[in-house]
Amino acid sequence: MKKTYNKGIRKKNNACEKTGEGKTEEPEMKKYIVIGIVAAALAGCGNQQQTAMTQPIVTEAISAQAQTEQTQAETEQAQADQSQTGQPQTEQSQAAAGTEAASLYTGDPATDEENYYRIKAEKEAVDVEIDRLEASFRIGDLAAEEFRAQKQALERQENELEYQEELLEHAVDLAYMQAGEALPEGDVRTLLQQDAELERQENELELEMDALERSYRNSEIQREDFISQMTELLRSEEELERQGDRIERALELQGFDD
Repeated sequence: MKKTYNKGIRKKNNACEKTGEGKTEEPEMKKYIVIGIVAAALAGCGNQQQTAMTQPIVTEAISAQAQTEQTQAETEQAQADQSQTGQPQTEQSQAAAGTEAASLYTGDPATDEENYYRIKAEKEAVDVEIDRLEASFRIGDLAAEEFRAQKQALERQENELEYQEELLEHAVDLAYMQAGEALPEGDVRTLLQQDAELERQENELELEMDALERSYRNSEIQREDFISQMTELLRSEEELERQGDRIERALELQGFDD
């Protein structure tokens, strides 16, 4: 009965097959660098005076790291675009890819969390937009050249959002761990009942998300409305995952392990 609640349960399994082009995998070392920097920033929050002195330095370090990652990603993306189209990516198109990831990290847990869930929602919107674009191309509404240009633009936007999400994800996770949420109480039977109820809520949430995506795919709601609603659904999804983690740890402490 042991369950593992992994972050991002709604990530599409065929994401790489769908986008196909313009994707660059991030080396693991960069993740560790960002984790270390953000951890140092959050650890300093315990001393107000020390925070006042070190926060600008930490923020600048995180900004520099994020800018380095973005520059490398844009360079690799430009090379990929040039190999596919024969034309180099212009500085203007690079700038249009999105806001620099460094500007999103504020050091304030509430603000960083809000930015994090909105970015995840924007990524969901881009996924739907790529689906719609591919559907239009399949039925002949778009010429091949126009389809390729629009898809590459969406994929560049998705890449930028992924960098932003990754930076803020570490900050949000560290803030949650430092908050030290208490484990649920009760015997094994009670905890298993809580676990079953949690699974029911997750299934209902999945249905809500699917319905919202269909509405946006069919142009029944505006983009901003989709992002606003999806932001809250993603926030609820992550909270359910964390509750599941706490139930699992509580069960393990009582010796329950299937």
